Amino acid sequence: MKLMKTSISKDAMSQSWLLDTAIVGVLGLLSALMLLTNINQPLFLSLNSLFSILPDGLWVFLTNGGDAAVALSLLIGLSRHKSSKTVVFSSLMTAIALTIVVQGLKFGLGVDRPPQVLEQNAFHLIGGTIHSKSFPSGHTATAFCIAGILSAQYRFRWLKISLVVVAALIGLSRVAVGVHWPADVVVGALIGWLLGYYLFTFIEGSIVERQSYILIGFVFSVVLLTLMFFRHLGSEPVFAELLLHRVALVTIALGTAIQFIYLDLEALPWLNVLVQKLKRE
Repeated sequence: MKLMKTSISKDAMSQSWLLDTAIVGVLGLLSALMLLTNINQPLFLSLNSLFSILPDGLWVFLTNGGDAAVALSLLIGLSRHKSSKTVVFSSLMTAIALTIVVQGLKFGLGVDRPPQVLEQNAFHLIGGTIHSKSFPSGHTATAFCIAGILSAQYRFRWLKISLVVVAALIGLSRVAVGVHWPADVVVGALIGWLLGYYLFTFIEGSIVERQSYILIGFVFSVVLLTLMFFRHLGSEPVFAELLLHRVALVTIALGTAIQFIYLDLEALPWLNVLVQKLKRE
């Protein structure tokens, strides 16, 4: 019986390794294809035209899934808080690393978006023109980063495939709405998956003293919540965008609360003493 369990475990690990390698390999090959050939712009026009057959509302719905507020709210809500008291900290550290890499490439390379390069009647643009830089796609990187973090936590093959498919649809939506080149999407996907899956796993495995990281994770959660709340004040966003971010903020707050409901108070002696003192009073 033990041999059978060991064999099954090894088979599962082998299949997981093969799937992980396949994901990285496919994204790497696509990235090389986009960057080393002249297919980027023709492919954008072809895909953008093809995707315009479907309703604009569908692509807007999908592309909102890559918004940082929505993605983080889903991540914190779906994470395995019971099995890891440091999942919030590890996730936020990964998100910070992703932001640094993506924004660094955007500002460093300064690639223009399709609306800044092409005539407006040459493709289908949903929404207004975005003036920030294009490469890589932040929405796609975020979606694949979240997919990677959740895949690292649950390690079910079917779930990993499902998460990658959803993240890919979010990435394709950036081409459909007309704001990103295919190269932006595939490179963003590769960066997001590498950091989300591998960096998150490394951070989780490296944490030893849990109590300090739990507190740091809580502080980052509060700071993140505050920054996101004031993000749109004074900019008069459309109602749909305002509602979307407020819903995301509430979800993040609930996720953070769940994190501390499951917190083992014995890991923080001073907190346990404080709670007991409050109970006596």
